[in-house]
Amino acid sequence: QAEQQRIAQQQAEAQRQAAMQAEQQRIAAEQAEAQRQAALQAEQQRIAAEQAEAQRQAALKAEQQRIAAEQAEAQRQAALKAEQQRIAAEQAEAQQQAALKAEQDRIAAEQAEAQRQAALKAEQERIAAEQAEAQRQAALKAEQERIAAEQAEAQR
Repeated sequence: QAEQQRIAQQQAEAQRQAAMQAEQQRIAAEQAEAQRQAALQAEQQRIAAEQAEAQRQAALKAEQQRIAAEQAEAQRQAALKAEQQRIAAEQAEAQQQAALKAEQDRIAAEQAEAQRQAALKAEQERIAAEQAEAQRQAALKAEQERIAAEQAEAQR
């Protein structure tokens, strides 16, 4: 009977040891699973953080491209405005030159007309002087002829 009790105690001890070992293995398996889950979650968080950073970088690049496009458009508009102002200045200069030339032409035409009038007046005065001289010569000749006739009459 004592032998049976000893064997029974050994079996009970063996079962207790086996149960304890099984519990330790269960706990170890739970810890391993918990670590696996934690590692998986950490990997998912790392991937999510990478994606968020990639989106932030993409948004930043898009904003930089938008700003660059705005600046390029502003430069294009400024160049266009500068070209329009240059053309307007050229046109204004051309109009000013044309007005100046027209005024010079008008003055030259006035001077030419004044010269023509002066030449005409000088010619008329020359003709009038010639006519006056011819009349004077004719009057002188008539007077000489009258005197000669009087002398001839007196001698007769």
